[in-house]
Amino acid sequence: MMKVLSSEILSDGRRIEVLRIQEPDEVFRDKLVSLLGHKGEPWVWQMQEGLSGRTGGLENIYYAGRFEDRLIGNITIWRNVDIGCLAHVFTVPEMRKLGVARILLGAALDDFKGAGGRALVLTTGFESMPWRLYASFGFKGSRPEDSYGGMVKFFADTNWGNLFRGPAQKVSRAEWRHFIGTQFLTGSPGPEVVRSLVFPVLGAEFVEGQYISFMRRRQHGEPVEARVLEGPGACVLGCALVGPHPHWGSLARRKALDVFCHPLGREKAGELVKAAMDGSTGPLECHVDGEGGWKVDLLKKMGFREHRIPCVFKNDQPRGDLAVMVGRDG
Repeated sequence: MMKVLSSEILSDGRRIEVLRIQEPDEVFRDKLVSLLGHKGEPWVWQMQEGLSGRTGGLENIYYAGRFEDRLIGNITIWRNVDIGCLAHVFTVPEMRKLGVARILLGAALDDFKGAGGRALVLTTGFESMPWRLYASFGFKGSRPEDSYGGMVKFFADTNWGNLFRGPAQKVSRAEWRHFIGTQFLTGSPGPEVVRSLVFPVLGAEFVEGQYISFMRRRQHGEPVEARVLEGPGACVLGCALVGPHPHWGSLARRKALDVFCHPLGREKAGELVKAAMDGSTGPLECHVDGEGGWKVDLLKKMGFREHRIPCVFKNDQPRGDLAVMVGRDG
């Protein structure tokens, strides 16, 4: 489904059309994949899935520039209800430095805000040229003290303090509709370091590529599974994953277990972990840093044993320790 949003003049006087393309769209699918094919996997796979209408619950919206019947630039927003992820910012080489990206970015942000959007995330090179472009539109680094390239933009009165809403409502199998909410969850500020072994995630980090890779792996029959704890709207208050241990691989009996929750979701964390464990066999290993005392207590109640490795992280003791929680006869 395509709509012409506007006609804009570039700095050299040439005029382009700004298109809004939303899945499913067989007419523009191949053109967009051709334009953005250099992104590689798993992003090309996700584009093909989305533009073919196979990512239910996740809106795939492409803001493309067209010049003389040719697509010459793009910005994508993946959206679920009122939160989104901005990605695939690209202009063909011969049309760069003419204002294409700035025009498309302005159109995308206006459209997102006009539809009631509350917050957007993206990942780019820290303090790179794209970083400076996004910063000029109000994006701020989510963890700039660590030179991490995650950025976030809040709209209206939204902020990290009121983005997450309770109460926790239900545990569901992770699907495309949870893609954006999970990114905000894992990228939210907080002291916990070890947020996932399966993805993996260390520290506050948005999981754009990791989540897409997970969905692709699961579709291809790999032994990975995830459950999420849903809050109101598109809010994800917790995520638990089971998959091959990153150290031992798919041939090992012992699998990795992850659980990460916003404080509003911790009351139902036990239900979340049990759902993630259901259907898997063999020993499970969960890593918890010194800030995850709630997680250690939860897993002990579920029969996990604690093995402590001191001084793994830079924090002072005991926060710098790593607790390896082993369960189910491991």
